[in-house]
Amino acid sequence: MWIIRQIVKRMLCGIAIAAATALGPLSASAAPSPSPALGSLLLPGPAGYVSVATGPFHGQFTATDYASQYQSQTLEAGITLIHDGFVDGHGTTWVQRPTGRVLLEFVIASSAASSA
Repeated sequence: MWIIRQIVKRMLCGIAIAAATALGPLSASAAPSPSPALGSLLLPGPAGYVSVATGPFHGQFTATDYASQYQSQTLEAGITLIHDGFVDGHGTTWVQRPTGRVLLEFVIASSAASSA
């Protein structure tokens, strides 16, 4: 029963975030495109680190992708990000194989001055 509740909860959160995105302010339909491209703002990994393609924020990501990291508060996080003007996100995950250390590097563009 618990598993079914979790599945239903995740589905409802995804639907709610999609609805909030669709019903956002009219200016959101003409959302700005970040310039320069967000991926160009990230630095190369430190010496001894390699980029991995399986990280949670590897490449471009959306408000929904970012909010999913909040697990039980996905819905609230997604709505807040969208309300606060989330435009786009881009990230890279680096790992230092001998030590297992992980470095997350990401940048988020927002259309709201107050979210800077």
